[in-house]
Formats: sequence, C-alpha cells, structure tokens
Amino acid sequence: MTGGTEVKGIWFLSAQRYLREAHGEDLVTTVAEAMLPEHRPIFVDALPGEWYPESALQDMLSVLYGQLARGDDQVFVRFVEEASIYGTGRFFRVLLALASSRFLLRRVPVLWDRMRRGGGRVEVDQDGAVTVLRYREFPYFDDPNYRLMTVGTIRGLCRVAGDQDPVVEIAEHGRDFLDVRVRHEAERR
Repeated sequence: MTGGTEVKGIWFLSAQRYLREAHGEDLVTTVAEAMLPEHRPIFVDALPGEWYPESALQDMLSVLYGQLARGDDQVFVRFVEEASIYGTGRFFRVLLALASSRFLLRRVPVLWDRMRRGGGRVEVDQDGAVTVLRYREFPYFDDPNYRLMTVGTIRGLCRVAGDQDPVVEIAEHGRDFLDVRVRHEAERR
C-alpha cells in the first residue's frame, strides 16, 4: 500500500484501552505479539496526538480481525464501534450526545483531516433520513478491514449522538473509494 499516509496515535490507544477493559491484558499482549515487530512499539506506546504510519494501523486491524473477531465481520465491526465510543472519552460523549447523528456525520470531513494526513478526502450528502459519506482518493479500501472499520467508526459516532441503532451499509467501493449509506434511527420511526 501507500507509504505516505499517517494516522494519529489515538487509533492505537483507543483499541488498546478498550481491549484491556473489555477483554483483559492477555489479549492486549497477544495482539501486540502478533503484530509486525516494527509496529509493536506503536501499538503498545502510541501517543494520542502523534503521527504513525498507516501500515501500523493496517497491521493492527489485520491482527484484530484474526485474533479478536476470528474472521467474523460483525464481531470486528462491533469491536471498532465500541473502541470508537471508548476513545471518545466521557466528557466529549456527554457534549456530543447533545448533537444529532446527522450533525456529527456532517463533521466527518473535519475529523478525517484531524486523524489522517497524506491521503484521502470525505464528502457528505444528506437527504432526509439518509446520509451518504463518500471517501475518495484513499488507497486502502481494497482491504476489507478498512471498509469494516469505517462502518464500525460511523456506528460509534451515531451511537455517541444517541442514535442507538443506525443502519450503516457499504453502498459501493473500489480500490481507492468507499460510499457508505447511513439510515438514521430517529427518521426511520
């Protein structure tokens, strides 16, 4: 994949903290040991505001899909969803709960720019009960773990805003693009 993209350390820190809380230290150790040697220190010692190579995130996702989810897409999406919520922090969850999921999803392009550098962009279209997020120019969407991670992250954002059961589905994807459709709970009633 592309070597120039980077992600903030909060990805690794959130995954590690949620794993520890939900599954115990043994699974954190198992995941770290299964990662490539050059990525282990990133997973173990990541600082939330530092930039790390995208390849480390890809490695972590691959290990989590195998070790935690055991190849089950739903388990993996649920893990990403819960880790995303956990990584938000209690104070921000309280503030974000005051916003709607539609409002938060309109802010995804800003979040993308704060969490990644060196590749990709996001556009958001909203029409009534449906939000479509269009990820472009990001060369990792051939990897199914990235598509699943995106679904889990969006579900987590929606849940933080009080939409407890959003329908999040991949509408279309290719090598460097992904379209995700979200049907919001409040509008489905």
